[in-house]
Amino acid sequence: MSRKVLPTSNPLVKCYLYDACPLSIVANTEDYLEWFYSNYIQLFCSKNILEDGSFFLEFYEKNQAFTSPWLKSQHMSGDALAKTQQDIIKFIIDHIDLGYYFYGHLDDFYVSFRKGYQTYHFLHDLMIYGYDEEESKFFVLAYDKNALFGHFEISFAKFEQGFMQNHSIINMPYWYDWVYLFKFNDYGQYDFDLKLVEELLHDYLFGINSSEKHRSSSNPWPNKNKAFGKEVYPYLKKYFKHLLNHEIEFDIRITSILIEHKKCMLERIKFIHEKGYLQDLIPLYERYAEVEKKFNIFHGLMIKYKVTGKRAYIDNIVNSLDDIALKEQLILLELLEKIKQKNAFKNEKEIL
Repeated sequence: MSRKVLPTSNPLVKCYLYDACPLSIVANTEDYLEWFYSNYIQLFCSKNILEDGSFFLEFYEKNQAFTSPWLKSQHMSGDALAKTQQDIIKFIIDHIDLGYYFYGHLDDFYVSFRKGYQTYHFLHDLMIYGYDEEESKFFVLAYDKNALFGHFEISFAKFEQGFMQNHSIINMPYWYDWVYLFKFNDYGQYDFDLKLVEELLHDYLFGINSSEKHRSSSNPWPNKNKAFGKEVYPYLKKYFKHLLNHEIEFDIRITSILIEHKKCMLERIKFIHEKGYLQDLIPLYERYAEVEKKFNIFHGLMIKYKVTGKRAYIDNIVNSLDDIALKEQLILLELLEKIKQKNAFKNEKEIL
């Protein structure tokens, strides 16, 4: 076979490729929404902004996208793969023919659509979802030099150079070494879990350290290092203060994650209502739509600040953040109470 392209769909979360790539596979079926809207609720961020040299804000759930019932996943050492495979191109093509997507890290120096192309060495992840042997190229999902997520192409030769260079780096962080093979699971199944939504929404609203729930497989994150749920907002304001003082780098991903979070929350309310899991959620949906709109405005102000350098745009965000955070809290507390009542009623029926 000279050409094969595996299907991909637009993921609901795509700020980071370790979410976007596997989600673009499972989104090939609408059934995955039962699982998706049961998850992707909690947020966390780093507290030690200046010490870390960055402010990291992201959805929280242990290996979230990788655990979808519609995703088969296996991983291996990229370093071992680079040293043992005589033909890495054939290895990937053979697996694509079997329905596997290839996810790993590549040196930007060899990737024409990345900012570092022929300029500097930096590792970034991408996912290969197809190939064309006649044109000697792979089709990939990635971010380009303008931070736009999309479909791109890379030659077999450049990929091999970038992959081999990647795995010749000394003292490379361990997470860059992993290569994943993903495959869509036709037998995936998951029923919407309103109890899980209750638990995660409670964690978000009360700033609970959700990593405590995964202590059987890894030690919980210390509270001195991480903030969870609505407690991320004070640290978001600290980030903006450091940004205006030129103590930290500009990072558009921060507001990108926030608008994805608000969009997912808004669509979750709609999903719960339309599927009949809860009734009379339209007023909550309409009120939360204003929250989502406000965070989209924040994102636009971030972009304007980047272009103009005018601090007034960031001041606008900081001055509005407490009010919109409180508005969100009140709406979601009302939603949480409705969910609690529904779950309590369901439990009573099961006992009887």
